[in-house]
Amino acid sequence: MKNNSNHILLNEVFTATRDGRRFFDYAASQIDNAELKILFSRIALVKSEIMTDLASELIGILSEGSLRASPEMKWSSEFSSTYENIRPLIGSREFENWGPLVDSEARFLAIMEKTLLDKKISVNTRAVLTKYTPEIRTCSELLKKHHFIPMRKVA
Repeated sequence: MKNNSNHILLNEVFTATRDGRRFFDYAASQIDNAELKILFSRIALVKSEIMTDLASELIGILSEGSLRASPEMKWSSEFSSTYENIRPLIGSREFENWGPLVDSEARFLAIMEKTLLDKKISVNTRAVLTKYTPEIRTCSELLKKHHFIPMRKVA
């Protein structure tokens, strides 16, 4: 099995990115606030582009049969849990605690940056993460900036 560490990292990044794309696509479709709708759509698009750019490498690893679920995969499940907990509240007036969502996207950025420092990742993975880290950073900052905006119009 070649470069198993890279395979685990790639699977983690792909899984967290996929779950985030699904969440932000859904969130964008559920809110009234135009500014947030644009931001959530932008985040979903960036995550979709990351997935597209990593897909060929992931397919190659899958065809080798060397990608397996690993107990080392910890943080992608944290993202899934955060998205699952917030999803039912999106678009409701009860959704006032943006903290977990803001923290989740800041953590995603930190993990991308940390992964870039790992010398074991492939050239392709490094290129993809290098390409999208600035946009993920911008989106994370915009999310922090906008976290006090209500998602629904107050009647």
